[in-house]
Amino acid sequence: MLYPIILKQAGAVEQSTTGHAVILTGFPELKNNRSTGAYRIAHVLREQGWDIEVIDYIIWMDVEQIYQILDSRINEDTKWIGISYTWLANDKKAGVLIREIRKRYPNLLFIAGGQFPYTETLNCDYYIMGYGEKAVKAILDHEFGSGLLPKSEPMFEGLYIDAYKDYPATPYKDYTVTFIDNDYMVPENHTTIELSRGCKFACKFCGFPFIGMKDNTAVEEELLYRELMTNYEKHGLAVYSIADDTLNDRVEKLITLKNVVRRLDFTPDFKGFIRLDLLKAHPEQYELLAEARVWMQYYGIETFNKSAGKSIGKGMDSDVMKFLLLKMKQHMNSTVGLYRGTASLIAGLPHEPISSMLETDKWFTENWNDQSFMWWPLQIHKEKGILSAFGADMYKFGYSEIIETDNIPISNFMPANTINEIEWKNEHTNMYECQELVAGFQDRSEYLDVFSTARYLSMYNRDYDKVLSIQRKLYPSIDTMDYRKRSLKMAKEYTSKKLNSIKIDKK
Repeated sequence: MLYPIILKQAGAVEQSTTGHAVILTGFPELKNNRSTGAYRIAHVLREQGWDIEVIDYIIWMDVEQIYQILDSRINEDTKWIGISYTWLANDKKAGVLIREIRKRYPNLLFIAGGQFPYTETLNCDYYIMGYGEKAVKAILDHEFGSGLLPKSEPMFEGLYIDAYKDYPATPYKDYTVTFIDNDYMVPENHTTIELSRGCKFACKFCGFPFIGMKDNTAVEEELLYRELMTNYEKHGLAVYSIADDTLNDRVEKLITLKNVVRRLDFTPDFKGFIRLDLLKAHPEQYELLAEARVWMQYYGIETFNKSAGKSIGKGMDSDVMKFLLLKMKQHMNSTVGLYRGTASLIAGLPHEPISSMLETDKWFTENWNDQSFMWWPLQIHKEKGILSAFGADMYKFGYSEIIETDNIPISNFMPANTINEIEWKNEHTNMYECQELVAGFQDRSEYLDVFSTARYLSMYNRDYDKVLSIQRKLYPSIDTMDYRKRSLKMAKEYTSKKLNSIKIDKK
């Protein structure tokens, strides 16, 4: 069982007693994409003999509906309940709901897992941080087999497992996610696949643990082909986000994806994260991305200011970046006939004054107005397991903490100190000034980003013209969008299928 001391044990033995379990998941915002992490863990554990049921859309169900489904599923073989926490993090409603569910089933083991920090108790026995395939196996081997207690330390009333450090699930042989019938996946769902894990680069603002990785962790062609074909044949899935931190980090990976697309019996559509400097170094990637149908592309531009770019590990000349962006747009439109590019920019980087940010915004407004670009205020966190170079030593990069005597007006755009966020200032600006600047930029944005384009393509049966006809603002009008109504309808249909399956089970 659980012990209130820091424990650093050897790895668990290869033994596990299987049984039944339920994993709860969902998004706090209504979307037609599904939280793939829960299904990934379910896939892995099903292969190990566990009977796993995923219950999605939990935030959009009535509490009594959740209880009705859970009561019908939980039996003498049920050993634990899992919480897929990544997209529920910091959602107060989700936290309350999870704690109430724990009260209803006090004799079951509760395991939370996700990629974001835990900021409040969920009344769980274990809290996993990071990719959870190996960590959850260590827990189950210990609790229901003869394995040693996992490497862990106290958190709230349970134990915290740093899976990034102690149970790293990368490189991993296979990243497949397949779905069973009672997952109720439909063609209108947009989900995620992985081609590899880890990032070759090490941007200074990035807190992702697996940065600076040089190993090739890419999936094999046959495994990827089988995953995509299975999901299409069984559920009609054809639109995907590719989760890789940098999709084009290796030419060989793009060749693998191109080869798979050529073999498929359907036409897929992909969204991926692209680095412009790799396009310059490997111009053959233009054609590879087109043949692989990765026509929804997200670029971490961050800044056009050369000094700021160098300070974070990116220093390409702004004129070159602009050229590459426009070249990719032209190439995709002329070859695939489809293109949606989103540029991501950060307000508050070292050495960059407000005037420089305004110049960057002006260029995108004038030259990228048929695509999407979005600003984010710089966030510096001090969090266990996801510490960026800025978070480790912000003073080295010219930042210091805001103190009361600074008399800096607090922005209403974002709450301060969320997830241990540091209130920062530097020689040019401060956290709250950048938040206000970003709020102004976002209010006038009217273009679909690549994430939304992928979701819309699924929901509207991949009718690209229909997607582009839907003009939306990123945040202010989200509650009035037809997109939200369609998502709510899908959530209700899913819940209805889960509830109806109770009658089928009883028969």
